[in-house]
Amino acid sequence: MTLQDIVGRVAWRLGNRTGISAQVIEEVKMVQVNLELQPQLPWFLQKEASVTVNAQTLALPDDFLRATEETPLVWVRADGTSPYKALAGGTYAEWAEDDDLVGTGLPTAYALHNNAIYLFKEPDQSYDGKLVYYAMDTVLDPDTNNTNKWTRYASDVLIAEAGFQMAQSVRDTQALQVFGQMRVEAATRLWKADMTQRASGGVPLLEG
Repeated sequence: MTLQDIVGRVAWRLGNRTGISAQVIEEVKMVQVNLELQPQLPWFLQKEASVTVNAQTLALPDDFLRATEETPLVWVRADGTSPYKALAGGTYAEWAEDDDLVGTGLPTAYALHNNAIYLFKEPDQSYDGKLVYYAMDTVLDPDTNNTNKWTRYASDVLIAEAGFQMAQSVRDTQALQVFGQMRVEAATRLWKADMTQRASGGVPLLEG
């Protein structure tokens, strides 16, 4: 489903209102932002990104939301043929005071500190690394009528949430009830889909 498809569904459920496309688009975009700030994020926002590990700090990716529940954030391998190994997570103070992590070598631990990833030990050379985290999805753009993961896996959530906000704006009591019920149903469906995907291992997995 495209952005314009979602706009059309919202307008139709508001009684075929016209002239509201721009407002609906802004509501859809805000809905996505708010959904990505929720404490529980869906499986489809998990991302795996390759990084070069050659300094004690790694910048957080621009699309970084937070670490995942199931998979460690930082992975490093000793050479090009070795498997990736997860680094232990902890606090900066904890690792900085660990005598075993002083100096340089292959990193084995990390800490999120001052909006960056600090590695312990400090890398003594360049290593291949990977980050696994929840990432912001592509912003929906009315000029390209694009799609993203939200429109693919949770278009009903976008429709319900944007429609509810629009119904409040136009003070449509009946539409508020309709979209209110849709919100409950869409959130429940997404939660069940998320549980199913996690149970089946349908999240990004590191390869060797």
